[in-house]
Amino acid sequence: MQLPRMKITVAGRYSPEEVFGHEIVQSSSGKAIPTCQFFEDGQELILENSFKMPDDFCGWAWRDLTVRLTKFDLIDVNSPGPNVTCVACGDGVRPVIFRLEKLHDCFFLRNTPQKPIGKEVVAGSFSPKDVSCSAGRYPLGL
Repeated sequence: MQLPRMKITVAGRYSPEEVFGHEIVQSSSGKAIPTCQFFEDGQELILENSFKMPDDFCGWAWRDLTVRLTKFDLIDVNSPGPNVTCVACGDGVRPVIFRLEKLHDCFFLRNTPQKPIGKEVVAGSFSPKDVSCSAGRYPLGL
């Protein structure tokens, strides 16, 4: 199965204090468990049609994301919008919330002459090189 291009955004990281209302201490070291240090709030990553885990990505979070990525085409009644869903990593002590956004490949835009008219893209006389593949610039209702 090939994955569509996806944008992953770290929507938020939560500390144990935010989750439980108090500090959580590791039993082995006696040190307080910090907020997840793999990610930063607002961090973005583009997945290029692959289920390969990106370098420096948390393995536990990746496992949780891939479960959702395989089901992304299903209707999600809790989705914040079309082609967007949210996933929380499974770390209940210091969770991270990810926003997943399906990016349109634009293969058909690159291989079919298109002409932008207003906010729509219709067949026309433009060279495929003249057409932007930004789904935000040419909302196609995909």
